Amino acid sequence: MRSTTGYDSLSNGCLDATYDNAAVWAEAKTEIDANRPLKSGIPGLARACSGWKRQNLTLIGGTATKWLQMHDPWPWNADICQGGAVY
Repeated sequence: MRSTTGYDSLSNGCLDATYDNAAVWAEAKTEIDANRPLKSGIPGLARACSGWKRQNLTLIGGTATKWLQMHDPWPWNADICQGGAVY
């Protein structure tokens, strides 16, 4: 289990961070619906996930396409108000 004390302390104890290494769309949707955005990342890069979308119409027997809205600080931009990407 990885430590999350850094996230807790950076939020002055307002966040109760937990580490979960299972990437499951339904779990991310549940967290976002409960007003708990989540962090996704790899060493050296952190992305915030703040929204979701699911395709409402599919062909019979098809699988609905699902998306998560990610806020990525890359590519870096000197103008902090213009930096990063949302996808």
